[in-house]
Amino acid sequence: MSLSETERLADVEKLLRLLFNELGEEPYDALLADSEQPPYSVIRLTTWKELLDRDMISDMGWKQYRLTARGWLKTIGLLKMNDDPTFAANMSKLSATLRGYVTPRPENDAMRDIFTVGQDSGLAHGFIYNAISSGLLDQAYSRDGGAYFAPEDHNKHVIIIPSNYGLRPLAI
Repeated sequence: MSLSETERLADVEKLLRLLFNELGEEPYDALLADSEQPPYSVIRLTTWKELLDRDMISDMGWKQYRLTARGWLKTIGLLKMNDDPTFAANMSKLSATLRGYVTPRPENDAMRDIFTVGQDSGLAHGFIYNAISSGLLDQAYSRDGGAYFAPEDHNKHVIIIPSNYGLRPLAI
C-alpha cells in the first residue's frame, strides 16, 4: 500500500529536522548521515530517494548521505527558520556585514575570506558558509547577484561581494 502525501511529507520533514538539528551551526556538508543507524534508521527508503531525486541530499555510498546547499535552503523554508528571531537577526547581521564591504560603492567587487566575515559579523563559520553556498540572503531578501564563493576556490574560503550588493534593481 502506498503512503499518503501527508505521511511522505511528514517523513521528509522528520529527516530534514534530524539533519538540521544534528548539524547545528556546522557547514551543511559536514554531516555524514548513515541511513541504517539511529536516528536515521526510522526514515523510509523512499524518503531518502525522494530527497536524492530533488538534489537535497547527495549519496556518498554505503547508504550514507550528505545534505546539499539546496537541501539546507529547503530545510530553512520547511522549518520556517526565517520566522525565528535569532535566525532572522543572523541573516541581517551577515547582510549588513557584506554590505559594509562595498559601502561606499567601490569600482570593483570586494573579496573577503570567510574567517574575516565571521570575525566582523560575530557569526559562526558554518552559518556563513551555508548562507553563501545556498543563496539564502538572495532568496530571503528577493535580490539577485548576491555574494558568492570564488569559483576557483574549492575550499570555499574566499567570498566575492559584488559592488552593487544589497541594491534593489531599478524599476526601468
